[in-house]
Amino acid sequence: MIVTPHNFKIKLKDGQIYDMANDLGIIVNSFIPEYPEFTTAYQERPKHGLLDYGSRYDQRNIKTRMTIVGTNQNETEVSRQYLFSVLNTLESFEIYADKSPGKVYSNCKLASPIKYTEESGATFTLDLDFIDSNPFVLSIYDTLTPMSDTDKWPVGMGIDLSLNPTYIHSVNTFSIYNFGHEEINPRIDDLLIEYKGAASNPLVIENISTGDKFQYNGTVGSTTSIKLDKLRVTKSGLSVYGNTNRKAINLRKGENKFNLTGTTNPFTIEFKFRLKYLA
Repeated sequence: MIVTPHNFKIKLKDGQIYDMANDLGIIVNSFIPEYPEFTTAYQERPKHGLLDYGSRYDQRNIKTRMTIVGTNQNETEVSRQYLFSVLNTLESFEIYADKSPGKVYSNCKLASPIKYTEESGATFTLDLDFIDSNPFVLSIYDTLTPMSDTDKWPVGMGIDLSLNPTYIHSVNTFSIYNFGHEEINPRIDDLLIEYKGAASNPLVIENISTGDKFQYNGTVGSTTSIKLDKLRVTKSGLSVYGNTNRKAINLRKGENKFNLTGTTNPFTIEFKFRLKYLA
């Protein structure tokens, strides 16, 4: 089977993975992820010009062209129908492009009905358009996977190992690096911050770089953990959001300098998230 540089894999919600070439016998001629579309909100000025109220990214369109080649017409038709059965889902799926190792298009669906042209009895050419409702490409692995593993964090992901990026700390001042192209906002992104160990009242986690400050008002035992899971705050599994200052921690692009107060040694704090890329 011909495996081109444009080959890709699809992962369905049930965990099943289909490789276009090796599993479906399809030659991928092109795989073109377009730059995310964006929308800008404007309002007319009283006289001339417009007021710019900011822009936001919308979806990303992905265009592909594939060829199904069989030894005879029946074989090609079986392959075509199998592909249709795989993509005939109302649920979103993930796309992993061979030419973008370490990254995943995370929330994809078919953008339009499948179009195909029968070039001969044993050959079909298909144009498949996908839409990824997430404008950002995500890292496959999260930050608790060592970034020194270049198989999982290959060249092109912006990882600077000279900074010794570490996401588990046991000291009060440290830096958390966001090597992606966009901030991590726990209101919309998966961000888990977990403090393990004793602490006095209050425990304060401050991102000096953004000015964000989280405060838990209460004592923490040595076998206790405080989790900030997106906007949910728990203490050993029970919600304690009412005992906090109700503030979230964001991570800007690049270096985020942190300072902790109220800690009692020994303790650890870890940051788990995936990086977001525009390409």
